[in-house]
Amino acid sequence: MKSAFHHGDLADGLLQAASSLIAERASSEFSLRELALSLGVSHAAAYRHFRDKRALLGELATRGFIALDEALATAANGAGPTAPERLTAMTLAYIDFACANAGAYRILFHPDLCERGDFPALTQAAMAAFARLEQEVAAGQATGSLKAELPAAIIASALWSAVHGYATLFLDRQIDHDGAAGDRPPADKTVLIKLLIDSVRR
Repeated sequence: MKSAFHHGDLADGLLQAASSLIAERASSEFSLRELALSLGVSHAAAYRHFRDKRALLGELATRGFIALDEALATAANGAGPTAPERLTAMTLAYIDFACANAGAYRILFHPDLCERGDFPALTQAAMAAFARLEQEVAAGQATGSLKAELPAAIIASALWSAVHGYATLFLDRQIDHDGAAGDRPPADKTVLIKLLIDSVRR
């Protein structure tokens, strides 16, 4: 089969195919060979772009964190002027990003990528997204709209943990947005965010 990909866009095609497979299977159980076959290229061509599957996952996670950071920035810039308003928009945007980009999102915290020293670009992208949240908390503390008893980084980490937990439970079908299914606990992201922001407001 003749490939429709040129050298410049095969890497993007492999990443998109990987993201789609992960979203579909809720798992990263696939091989570079399988991805290559799905695109009609040889596995040798795939290996010219990524030395192994871990390298592909690292690039997918790096791009995912960059996109997440952009989503957080857009949400903050479109919100009101106060820290609680901006944090509300950012945490909602985090959940929406996870739900809309399930394949890439599941890889952001993949256990094979925990050794961040192996992926400096991934580490930089992840910390940039976290820093945006931390800076918003610090700004709220400085103006007196958020509690200042704890370091901004600790509060930001707690907020991140909560929305990550919600997003993961939703993607894994452990909670249900409207409770209609009857076999999973009901959940409402707006209620979660209100509780979170209320807990850190002055």
